[in-house]
Amino acid sequence: MLRLPALAAAIALSTAGANAATPEREKQLLDIAASCAAFYQAGFDRLDLTVEPNEARRQAFIDVVDALSARQLPAGAREAWFMEHVVGRTAIVVNIIDLKPDEAIPKVRQNLGACDKLLPEMNAAAGLE
Repeated sequence: MLRLPALAAAIALSTAGANAATPEREKQLLDIAASCAAFYQAGFDRLDLTVEPNEARRQAFIDVVDALSARQLPAGAREAWFMEHVVGRTAIVVNIIDLKPDEAIPKVRQNLGACDKLLPEMNAAAGLE
């Protein structure tokens, strides 16, 4: 069975506590936003996503990552966290698409839709709305 970064499980948690962003929920949203940015970047690299509106969406998830990481991580750890969780996840998703495109491409597209549905909650938690 194909496993993309644990977005599906994280999205399942999205219905719990959607109104109150506890520190735990902020951490979950930070991790989900990193995966979402990675899915969009991989989509550009392998799915030929159009630049608009997808670049704006990718950037929105990066803005969430920036805002929430400022609360969740020490200043000196943010760049390394971004490299591991956004850049590293992008490489993983690209590799999975390359290895099993028939299985991965529909899942990546499904995850993009799930990401978009969570963006309002992420923006609210990050103070971007």
